[in-house]
Amino acid sequence: MKNTPLDMADLASTLARVREVPVFSKAPGPSLGFLLEQASLCHLEAGECLIGRGSVPDSVHVLLRGHVGMFEGETRQNDYLVDLMPAPQMIGLSEALLGEPYGHSFFAADEVESLALPVDRLLALISTNPHLLQSMIGALSLRLHALVSQVNMLKTKRADQRLAEHLLGLMRENRGAESFDLPYDKKTLAAHLGIAPESLSRSISKLRKMGVSMDGKRVSIADAAVLEDYLFESVKV
Repeated sequence: MKNTPLDMADLASTLARVREVPVFSKAPGPSLGFLLEQASLCHLEAGECLIGRGSVPDSVHVLLRGHVGMFEGETRQNDYLVDLMPAPQMIGLSEALLGEPYGHSFFAADEVESLALPVDRLLALISTNPHLLQSMIGALSLRLHALVSQVNMLKTKRADQRLAEHLLGLMRENRGAESFDLPYDKKTLAAHLGIAPESLSRSISKLRKMGVSMDGKRVSIADAAVLEDYLFESVKV
């Protein structure tokens, strides 16, 4: 992982990127400037560790680009992948607010860019800005909702349905593009969906009938509405 101090000459562009994270979307400019004064940019390649399990948080990470996997253990093993988080969002907020060590490890699933915000500055800002605290509670609620939705997917949908739902999510990340690149390898995808690699291959074959093709990491979806209708119909079965 490569850490570099934030170039204050690029403050305006960095502010704009940070505001893409919902919790900071309406934060006053001076407050964000206070946070960014001692922030640093972290650049990681796929497989590099962003946060180690058991470490005490001294910064909260704002994921600006890429995807980060949350793992149960201390190493990057797909068998222990708990969640796969896309940008933009915050990582480590609850641990920072509670002052507790991280209970999971976080590894880059692809090329990642993260902004590390010092915890002491964040807590100082929260103490004088109740609206920011309210936004952070809202962000944690959304995070919980996302995890509940993921559990629902794992318990109620077949492997091919999980894959279809995930690909539709990646399509939204790519602003509705009908063709896009899978940002991580297929082993990571299978682990995130809670299926074996061979089940992923069978699911890909099933989705070809729905107009989905995967050539290496290249994904093409002929008609998103077909996949969405398929998911809706599967709920009733």
